[in-house]
Amino acid sequence: MDSENFDFDDEWDFVEFLNGLPAEQKEKLHDLLSVLVQELFTTTTTDNDVVFCGSNGQKVIKCVTCAREALGEDGPVILPSSNSTVILFCVSTEFLEAQVESFRNLYPDSELCEQEWQKFLDSLANDAANMASLQGDPKWEELLI
Repeated sequence: MDSENFDFDDEWDFVEFLNGLPAEQKEKLHDLLSVLVQELFTTTTTDNDVVFCGSNGQKVIKCVTCAREALGEDGPVILPSSNSTVILFCVSTEFLEAQVESFRNLYPDSELCEQEWQKFLDSLANDAANMASLQGDPKWEELLI
């Protein structure tokens, strides 16, 4: 069942959907949600530079920000993650600030601005997921040399 045909407002459909999943998929979903909850908890209690943390249904996607000078570009730049379920990526603070200003100018209506900003963040997450899938999992022995 894809998200375009799924009525997220109907609780019964969601429960029915979950109950209809094969045991292996239920276990994967449980594991993914456990990691997402842990990342969200960490984000709200200790991390100050997190832009967003979410999931594409396969991986947890976490976006952090830092100065362009430290990153060397605007990003997104995939960072090594200690958890293979988490795609960690970084964009420059300056890039995000410019995007915020641009969106404010393009969309003076706050509701429309929020919708477009969400689309932008979704596209960043999709770009990061695609980049990560092309790069594969980091080889820690290479990173530590």
